[in-house]
Amino acid sequence: MRNPRHVKHASDQLHKTPGHKLIYIASIAYPLTTLPQIIHVYSEQSAKDLSIWSWSMYFMFALIFLSYGLHQKLKPIILLEVIWAIVYAIMIIGILMYA
Repeated sequence: MRNPRHVKHASDQLHKTPGHKLIYIASIAYPLTTLPQIIHVYSEQSAKDLSIWSWSMYFMFALIFLSYGLHQKLKPIILLEVIWAIVYAIMIIGILMYA
């Protein structure tokens, strides 16, 4: 018998759905969609049309969602936001170097 005080986390439910593997795949693949932009910035050594403000805000919001994922123990959100934070940091560095 279950303890009535046991609270289910959203992550407990995620593993019971058929699409949970798809969520993990998407958590890795989605941030990689920015790879062409990263390659362009670093190969062309130009970021003149990119906004440091926008990419900084993306980074800040990734950290907010990451903290939520950590608090709620949502592994796909944690994975997704860690990767996004890395992507955003790489872009911010590229903008600072090549703007």
